[in-house]
Amino acid sequence: MQRTPCKLSIIVAVLMLALACPAALAGASQLSRWVERDALPELQQLLAAHPRLAGETVALQASSGTALDAAVARVLLDSLAGDERIRLRVGNSLPAGAAGSIDQLQCAGEQRPDVRLQVAAKALSSRRAQLEISLWDSAQGDAPWRRWRWQGALSAAESDALGSPAPPPFADGSLRSPWPADAVEDAAAALSAQFACGLREHVITTVGLAWTQAPQTSAQLQDIFNASHHRLGGMREVNLVDDADMDINVRVEQFQGEVLQLLLVGTPRGDDLEAVQAVTYIQGVLPREAPRAPAPLVSAPAPLAVAPPRDPALEFLEVRMLDATQADRSMSRADLQVRLQLFNRGAWPIQYAFSLSAGHYLNCVADPALYRHDRYGYIEGEIAPGERLQREIAIAGVQHNPNPWFGPRKCAGFKDLAGFENFASMGYAVTEFIRWGL
Repeated sequence: MQRTPCKLSIIVAVLMLALACPAALAGASQLSRWVERDALPELQQLLAAHPRLAGETVALQASSGTALDAAVARVLLDSLAGDERIRLRVGNSLPAGAAGSIDQLQCAGEQRPDVRLQVAAKALSSRRAQLEISLWDSAQGDAPWRRWRWQGALSAAESDALGSPAPPPFADGSLRSPWPADAVEDAAAALSAQFACGLREHVITTVGLAWTQAPQTSAQLQDIFNASHHRLGGMREVNLVDDADMDINVRVEQFQGEVLQLLLVGTPRGDDLEAVQAVTYIQGVLPREAPRAPAPLVSAPAPLAVAPPRDPALEFLEVRMLDATQADRSMSRADLQVRLQLFNRGAWPIQYAFSLSAGHYLNCVADPALYRHDRYGYIEGEIAPGERLQREIAIAGVQHNPNPWFGPRKCAGFKDLAGFENFASMGYAVTEFIRWGL
């Protein structure tokens, strides 16, 4: 019997719920209990602590082509991705964590990961099945290095999934599997990592990059380019300066249907560097361009040039945090929002840009040492002389699971909100720029 895509998506969704949170259903299946109690704790401990695997990128594969092993692989990915000691790679995707150095990136085209984590399911009879999770190390030959195997009776949803083909692959930013429209951080991580990887062989110590202003487009795309800019600037080999070695231009093209092609194009100013290009794909549609107003017949007189004050604009901008709110998004994610009040005490417009790190605290203990960064939020704009206004920074999808199925408790939060009042923070940039408007 041919299953429709709608039927298959419902089966996989129900199955992933049962596997990822068995307590949410009345009576967990035998397979979900085995994944929870036996396989995952041992696997997490091995990947995080074994000397052979320290710093290694592990390729995750669902190898039998059924919806069952694809769902188990998804549960492994979601469960292990929160452990910063573990680097998982799915398909052609690059690890999305913010890198402090180009050398930390696993660049495409390099040697494939030496370690593979495979999930395979097969039927043993009409009512029994086998699922195997195996860890393969290329240095150990053709046999799996570690193996976790389960045999038993499947639930109805698991049986349906075993008889169904795997759903489309995880989004990796390729044309075949573009990022979903809300995957801002994933798209930014892909662009910045690809661009940095293109620079790697040409950078001896540092390289200066001049970031050209992105074209006016949707807020979604602006967020992606802002996050890409921030990620590149966070690498120790990269200096974002005007007097640069290379210019970076941003391009957006409507590619196929409702898929956008996003590009970062690096053009060197000298002969010692080569051109660099990064590309990723995301679901979306470019906004229609508004008709341009006709040019005036007589140009307006240029305003008198008045030099801005010599004092730094930072001394005239007050920022106060009004409140911070949290809304649970799912069983393991939350959305955070911070409301700020800005006041320009000067007699000249001030341009500003802020970033704010949002993440989670391990064991739900508000100790800076237990803070783990997840995503950045951004605001930027211009405030008129004497103006007082309120701005909101929204950060979606940070990790939040105070009552986990297994592993440590995680509570969403910020590392240093008070840093906004002082324009400083503990390890994460807050002030992007504060300058007099022109």
